[in-house]
Amino acid sequence: YFSNNNNLHPQVSFDITDDQEVSLISGRVCNQHGNTAEKFDLKDKISLEMVLQINTTAITQFIAGFHVYTNDGLLLFPANYSFNHTSQNSSKNLVKIICEIQDNLLNTGLHFVSLACSSWVNTSQRFFLKEEVLSFEVTEVISERKVDYFGEYPGAIRVDLKFDHELV
Repeated sequence: YFSNNNNLHPQVSFDITDDQEVSLISGRVCNQHGNTAEKFDLKDKISLEMVLQINTTAITQFIAGFHVYTNDGLLLFPANYSFNHTSQNSSKNLVKIICEIQDNLLNTGLHFVSLACSSWVNTSQRFFLKEEVLSFEVTEVISERKVDYFGEYPGAIRVDLKFDHELV
């Protein structure tokens, strides 16, 4: 993991070759304005992006995956998106996949993202898996918490659940 050198990697680019059926061109972590960012408040929406170049016409159904991990290596969730692509869709055969992570979901700390693409047409085929190539940090201003709990909040996720009460 990147945590040993304290450098965050919110953006990554790759060299591509036309002999691969699907190439990963880039990946990045974005804020709600679409700008690359490495630090987010717990209340911020986060977007994960990857840009693919599809160099095949034989396969038209693909699965792009973002796997989000904690700093301790715990897989929080795989976010997979199935899409169809034909050569008529884009003159350059470029596809941008965007995954939006809702606000108040991830707990504070460092997070790492792996990028993957595969196909399940006829047989399982993985085009690439780039492990933990993106990283970002979620922070919080403790004095702004709505609950009477101070210090590091336990757990891997931090869902903002809705509560109510009534007399019975």
